[in-house]
Amino acid sequence: MRAAGARAPPLKRSCERTLLSPICSCISILLATRTVARVQRNGLPPLNLSFDWVPSRVVDLFTGDRGRDRPASAMVTHVFRLVDHSIEAYHRIGELVDELIASQIHPRAIFRCSSAIEECVTTVNRAGRMAQRLMKLGIFDKAAMPSKAELLAVTQMRDAIEHIDERLLGHSSKSPNVAGAPAMVTPDDDAAVLGPHRLEWVTLASVITKLHHAVNYPIR
Repeated sequence: MRAAGARAPPLKRSCERTLLSPICSCISILLATRTVARVQRNGLPPLNLSFDWVPSRVVDLFTGDRGRDRPASAMVTHVFRLVDHSIEAYHRIGELVDELIASQIHPRAIFRCSSAIEECVTTVNRAGRMAQRLMKLGIFDKAAMPSKAELLAVTQMRDAIEHIDERLLGHSSKSPNVAGAPAMVTPDDDAAVLGPHRLEWVTLASVITKLHHAVNYPIR
């Protein structure tokens, strides 16, 4: 029993203040807290990437979008946008991991970091799929593209994230609802983690970097 006037621990205080079902919700948060408790540093490799927007558009304007048909030109623009957003989302993960460490693993910091990882992984996966199509059309250089293994690692984490709801509801035959099933993707020192799935930060950074190069320096 706490002495009168004593403050509750931060995790318990947060649950008492914000959660509608304290017991069940606290258990869920404690499980997530346990998975990120080892995070001691922001282990994301730095990305120092930028787009040559003006030179790229000048070339396109004077070559009629380099002779691309309208669907291909639209796909290139789409990948530009997705890769640009991927870089921004990746940097946001790093900022939120730092906040997570500084907060001593506060529940809301876990939630915000998890949401940022979901956003980044989903965006990178979309960019990768579109870039593969442009590579097959001969617009993106195959040598500049991420490897199949790297793209598969991103896709597997994206699929795991997308099926969290089904798994928790017990609608997924491959991942039925079981005690302790993860409710969110969380950061480790060197990876994003969701149950048995891991996406290494170095892999995520490599995919973004290679997609950036492919879209910034297309073959045509």
